[in-house]
Amino acid sequence: MKNKQELEKLFNECKKEILKVGIPLEENKITIQLDDLGKRTFGRCKNKKDIFISYWAFDNLSRDKIKNTLIHELLHTLKNTNGHCRQWKYYARVMNNEYGYNIQIKGNIREEFMNANKTETEMLNAMGYKYRITCKGCGNKSYRHKMGDRITSYYHKGYYTCRKCRSTEFKIEDVKLGVEL
Repeated sequence: MKNKQELEKLFNECKKEILKVGIPLEENKITIQLDDLGKRTFGRCKNKKDIFISYWAFDNLSRDKIKNTLIHELLHTLKNTNGHCRQWKYYARVMNNEYGYNIQIKGNIREEFMNANKTETEMLNAMGYKYRITCKGCGNKSYRHKMGDRITSYYHKGYYTCRKCRSTEFKIEDVKLGVEL
């Protein structure tokens, strides 16, 4: 999936699927293009007519995930679908039920990496995370781009709790240097 022609082909397939289930799509006014949206944004719809797909997502996600993203953004071009309102959610459910998609409000980049058989280190490097915080109680992991001395001390003093098990003990690692803080 490396070229603009493939993106156009997927885009046209998505438009046909939307029209086939009876969702009113004004297809002649919508444009599609690749853009540098970063690694955490798969796609964006601007002014209900311009759709942008991230270069990173296009190069790294599966064909199905790109179609999910395209349909997600196409649904934003419809009348009465500002943001992720009730009408947008209804259309997303219709597409999910009819075609087996998993169109959601927000994608999960970590899940995409794990599904693509990428290592945690590859995910951390691609996303630019420098720190990994691991709960000593349950092993739940979270990641940060920045970690000042004050935040580090808050973890060590027990001011933060794990969302899953409520533990206050954490292991903090600088993944770039391979050291524990």
